[in-house]
Amino acid sequence: MFFTACLLGLLTLPAVRADGWDDFSNNLATDLAPFLSLFGEQITKQYLSESIATIDYFIFAMAPMGILTAIVSAIRVAQEGGGVAEAELCSSTSRDVCELYNNGGIARVFGRPKILEVVYDPDHNFADEKAESPDNKEPITDAFAQNSSPNLSLNVGIKRKPPAVFWAIALLGIVLQTGVLVFAVFVTYYLHWEKDETRPESYACPLTIAGTVLLCGGIFLCAFLVGESTKEQVFRRNQGDKDKQSPREILYWVQPGGQVLGDQVFDAFCCSDHGEPLQEYITSWKNQVKIPQIMVWAAVGISVTGFVMQFVGLRAIHSAVSVAQLGATMLMSAARAALRQSFGPVNSLRLLWRFRGTPGNTHGIAASLPSTFSELNVAAKLLTYRTRLAQLTQSHNTQILGANSAKYFDIGMVEVREKADRLALAIESAVNAIFSKSFKIGVEWRDALSMYWGFACDVAIMESSDISEDRSIRDTIYLRLTRENLTTPWKLQNTLELEGLLGLWVWSLKSDPAVEVSDLQSHFTISRATEIPRQRIVSTNKNIETDLKIWLGDRIPMINGYELDPTSVQRGDPSITKWKLSDEQGKEIRLFGWHVMEASQSSNPNPSIVMSAHTDSSLLSLCAQEVFGSFVSCILNILEDIGDMDIQETPSFHLENILVAEMVKLFTEAQLGPNEDALICILPLMIPRLKLSSTENAVVAAQRMATKHRRAGKWTQAETMLRWAWAVCNEAQPKGRKDECQNDQPLHADEHIQQAAIALGELYRWLSDQNSSRQEPGSLAIDEIINRYHDIAERVMQQGNDTSDSRPFSEIKDDLNEFLFYITLAQQMTNEDKGKALCSAAKHGWTEMVLSLLELGAEPDFKDPAQDSRTALSQTAGSGSINTMKELIDWGAFPNTQDKYRRTPLSHASEMGHTSAVQVLLGDQRVDPDIKNGAGSTPLSWAAENGHEAVVKLLIESGRVDINAQDTFGNTPLALAAKYGHATVVLLLAQSGSDLNSVSSPGYTALTHAAENGHAAIVLLLAEKGADVNVKTIEEENTPLLVATSSGHATVAEVLVQKGADLDAKKYFGMDGTN
Repeated sequence: MFFTACLLGLLTLPAVRADGWDDFSNNLATDLAPFLSLFGEQITKQYLSESIATIDYFIFAMAPMGILTAIVSAIRVAQEGGGVAEAELCSSTSRDVCELYNNGGIARVFGRPKILEVVYDPDHNFADEKAESPDNKEPITDAFAQNSSPNLSLNVGIKRKPPAVFWAIALLGIVLQTGVLVFAVFVTYYLHWEKDETRPESYACPLTIAGTVLLCGGIFLCAFLVGESTKEQVFRRNQGDKDKQSPREILYWVQPGGQVLGDQVFDAFCCSDHGEPLQEYITSWKNQVKIPQIMVWAAVGISVTGFVMQFVGLRAIHSAVSVAQLGATMLMSAARAALRQSFGPVNSLRLLWRFRGTPGNTHGIAASLPSTFSELNVAAKLLTYRTRLAQLTQSHNTQILGANSAKYFDIGMVEVREKADRLALAIESAVNAIFSKSFKIGVEWRDALSMYWGFACDVAIMESSDISEDRSIRDTIYLRLTRENLTTPWKLQNTLELEGLLGLWVWSLKSDPAVEVSDLQSHFTISRATEIPRQRIVSTNKNIETDLKIWLGDRIPMINGYELDPTSVQRGDPSITKWKLSDEQGKEIRLFGWHVMEASQSSNPNPSIVMSAHTDSSLLSLCAQEVFGSFVSCILNILEDIGDMDIQETPSFHLENILVAEMVKLFTEAQLGPNEDALICILPLMIPRLKLSSTENAVVAAQRMATKHRRAGKWTQAETMLRWAWAVCNEAQPKGRKDECQNDQPLHADEHIQQAAIALGELYRWLSDQNSSRQEPGSLAIDEIINRYHDIAERVMQQGNDTSDSRPFSEIKDDLNEFLFYITLAQQMTNEDKGKALCSAAKHGWTEMVLSLLELGAEPDFKDPAQDSRTALSQTAGSGSINTMKELIDWGAFPNTQDKYRRTPLSHASEMGHTSAVQVLLGDQRVDPDIKNGAGSTPLSWAAENGHEAVVKLLIESGRVDINAQDTFGNTPLALAAKYGHATVVLLLAQSGSDLNSVSSPGYTALTHAAENGHAAIVLLLAEKGADVNVKTIEEENTPLLVATSSGHATVAEVLVQKGADLDAKKYFGMDGTN
């Protein structure tokens, strides 16, 4: 029926008038000009870039559009080779051309972005493979893997149609193009349609036919040249696996977010073929065989000749043929677009499991794997796969391949990578410190060459969208540390496992459906994980605050007791609970520090009381601190004793232990957190392991230290030490009944008070013996402790009515008794003597004397020439007596007075690290916080040089200091901190915008100073922050690498080489960096 209608239409065509065809065709072409412009260039480039088979070229050649673009493309591909031409026209990817996901589509970009393509094999087990560092792996050498980035458009963006569709469209193209030519013959020779009321020229129809054939052939050749400039390889899924019940391999594409190329920012992206398995995987790379120039010019010549002939023929033939050709071109353009417009499934990944550390997640250290451990448990498999991802995305050799390959992610693209590296450094340093610093290690561990550290964790399997139906599995994963022999350091067998551990944990915390909410405006799911208040568990012992005060002195944070009800655990996650304090409503918090609890909360059916402290650290930092704390808790089990206790007298009295100090130092140097977090993380692990309670240790240590002071003749320090121990014992007195005391609090705490009192009495007895046997009068200890005020009273009585002392102050001994006696009787003191006495009292911290002298009329701003012209306020700022400072300022002391060396009170307070004193002075607008002394040092310089992080932070936050101020030698605060090894201060200054490459007068930068003094952690920090590792000194032109090697710092040299230090730098004493 259809063919009958067509035949009748053709028979009636002679009766049709053709007068208006010309106007109609001209108007039609004018109206379709935007359409031609739209599809002429862009669709041509897109189609050519995705053409990989002969059928693609043939379809493109039928009724072609974008002829000029096709010709130019063939020339560009042949002449330009790679680069921009490859990005725009070819299907290949390479080192410089990559495809990225961008806002719902696939974009081909010119550059070196990062994207990973990986195959997940559910049947493969990495646990049996020997773990090895990426640095030990041989670089990939085959051209296919080395140069190609993933082809997203061929495998993800475009769902390729079945072959039958391509053949159908090819057949349609032949029919349309042939039909136009047949129509031209029919109109010209059968219907005899006229053009402009005359018969068309005799050459019109033959020229149209010949031109069209040549044009199609030329365009086919152009498309062929563009397509054959790349090589493709097709991998087909084994069809025999369809009937198997085992899981299929899954392809994943992972793109880190925040990548900037040109003016585009690419978001994070991950997809897989899990829902609809990819049956064919296609990869395309640039063909290195150069295209013969004769073929290029043949294609260009044929195409141009055919286009000119067709154009002339169509202009001479009846306009209906032109309209028919336009129609065929439009139909084929639509068909070609249909082949490319169907995007494949971009499957978002659903959270299938949650990974978290388990309360009480310490399984100890073992010399071998327990027999019950299975390397196929869920947690171990998750860790293995995540570690493998870390291995795939970490550069093998940054100088050869790593910096250029698309799959090697920059350290900033992986949130946990830098923190994991620092955590590995802290763990290795901790175990090496324990084995190398003569701690009492258990006999069975002294000759060990391997150890396994167990870390318990929960894996919640999400089997449905209902979170309450999740199935939780508790597993243990083991990380191995080894050393080659007894003299070599311990190392983690695979440091990337820590990245896997942190990555799984942090991602699970942020992606947990329990903390996700839907945004009604954007319809995105937003995680509120970072908004939940965080607390660090300190202990389950209600009296822990007393212990912490003994260890921390005035630095103790606020400790609160919370009642945790196991029934209020947030959807099965033990790290998110409801707490109750007094009669307040329960609030949601996230708890860290489960490894310090004496018993697992989950095993206690009754509400538990935990003591915790607030923390503002990020989730990543808290997870890293938790892992480090868990390791320290385990490694302590191999020690027979953690060592003796000492007492530190500054800034306030507190207990100190060399192991605690070492762990805190490693914690801060690795930048796991500030000093406050380090203490709260480490101390709760140490306190339960003490053989004596903290109170008993304080008394014993105080007695030992007091004995040393007494033997050295430092009687005042001995008395002060014992009085502190006596006060500690008083504070440790149980507040309730004796049977309510905790395990680490003795039932008879008054025995410690008696012990401290006896020690104090013994000190006085020694003083009495010293008094009876001394040969010289005026014993300082006796005058100060036993008869201080009694002696003064007797001497005043002996003076009778003569209440004057005419001696000048310069004759008064540097003695508190003489000082008291002098100001008691010297009613006629000169103003100069009062000023000198005021400065002396402030220097010794005799607050009562300072106030007395001020009342006697001493000048608050008097400068004592004998003490470098320092004022009393300057002396007090250096000693950190806040009350005295406030009194002096209230009495009119000027807080910005300079001494002989042009140093201010703020300068002295900053040098000594008196945070409270700095706060008081910064609060006074008369104080210039950026003033320089004679050597050009600012208060910030003094604080940085002496490692006072809190003071540095205060000065920077004031907004009134130059962070890059240089002294007379050109040293900045950053350079001074790096020189003297203060890692936390270096980090703070670097993060605050300090110039990393500021050069001093000898040409030293902060990194050079750190390298010369062997501070490897600081060198690593500065290099990662962007400091120049190849900067040269002015005179000798030595690089940091040469400075480090000449100083014998091998570890620093290794870090510098890893960070790109030039091994071919100028030789130093006949050696270069390679030596």
